[in-house]
Parts: sequence; structure tokens; C-alpha cells
Amino acid sequence: MRCQAYKRRGSSPTDSDAAAPCRTAITRFNYTGYRACGSGRVLDVDWDRNGSLDESFVIAPNREIWHIWARFGGWKELPGDGCGDTFWGWSRYDNVRCVAVWAGSTVWANPFDGTRWLGWGAVLADGRLPPM
Repeated sequence: MRCQAYKRRGSSPTDSDAAAPCRTAITRFNYTGYRACGSGRVLDVDWDRNGSLDESFVIAPNREIWHIWARFGGWKELPGDGCGDTFWGWSRYDNVRCVAVWAGSTVWANPFDGTRWLGWGAVLADGRLPPM
């Protein structure tokens, strides 16, 4: 998945002066960014299921996917040049974490293997990711 066609200058989630579509301020870990208006544009994740927020993801007004976690120093674009319309969900299996979004009529997922984000792949009809 490549999001280049959708990117508009000045519409990242940290640009408060952006001439962008509808956006809503969102603050996580003392940093404010902007997400696209509408439901399903924020995903708060408790990866270790201990009841506390570990990481947040937003879909920016330009459809880019950004994330933040404690001690990260602000909102950053999720590696892989992805874009989405709404979040599909998240999962964790052993040390692999995964975030998935709807983009058009396709669900795309980007797994994190503990060291890096592996890139976006379309989710198969049975819910599995294709081989990376």
C-alpha cells in the first residue's frame, strides 16, 4: 500500500495550521496531534494488557497513519507509507504486534516484530497476513 497519492502538504497530525479536511485535536503522552474527524480514527492499544495505555495510533486528515508511545518524543508517521480510512483493529502474538486499517474496501496490516515495522500487506479473506 502506498499513500503518496493522498498526501497533502501541511496535513500531518502535528500541523495545527493545516488547510486540511475536518480534523480533531488528540493528546497522548502530553503531545497534541490531529486526527481525521469521524469514528474509528483513533486506536489506543494496551499491548501487554495490564490496563495502561502503551501506544496510540491515529489516521491523520490526509489518511496517513501516525503513532506515539511514552518516551517517544511526539507523534511519528508509522513506517511503511500506509494510509487508511478507519482502523480495523490490533493484535499481538508472542512478540509480534500488528495494526490493521481499512483503506477503501481492503484491510491492510503492518506487523512489528519487536525491532521494526515490516510493512503493509493486504489481509487474506481468512484474516491471516500474506507471507512477508
